[in-house]
Amino acid sequence: MAKSPDSVPILPASSSSTPPPMKFLVIDDDPVFRTFLSQTLALEPADQVTVAAEGLAAWRILDDPKRHFDVVFLDLTMPPPGPDGFELLRRIRASQWLKNLEVVLCTGSSDRKTVETAVSLGVRHYIVKPCKPAAVIAKIDQIRGSATPWDDQRMARL
Repeated sequence: MAKSPDSVPILPASSSSTPPPMKFLVIDDDPVFRTFLSQTLALEPADQVTVAAEGLAAWRILDDPKRHFDVVFLDLTMPPPGPDGFELLRRIRASQWLKNLEVVLCTGSSDRKTVETAVSLGVRHYIVKPCKPAAVIAKIDQIRGSATPWDDQRMARL
């Protein structure tokens, strides 16, 4: 094993091209989009996908300290009586253990006010619906921070 100039070991690169498994939470009231997103995210068998159809159910899942997610895909429009997407986002950012959670807004709205509100709440990832599987996969790759040959294999399954 080589050492860097300041004596920190440099580990060899992993020979595996499979990224580490991720846990996703999909929050969307539209069953068609929820299914599309769940199936797209589940293309990598090791990844886990949980779904919620409305804000109250989503918050119960998120607020459970025994559960952990790497990324939340969040629709802004949710049916009453529960919180809408922006209210869920505010709760996430106010929570001690959720505040740094990666959130991808998935919405049909791309108007300036919506985007500005999302950015002010710490959103760095935004997908405008409808979208193609490639847009979802590209967003996950961006969040993972790398593109690997595995990505090409996954895209071939679409």
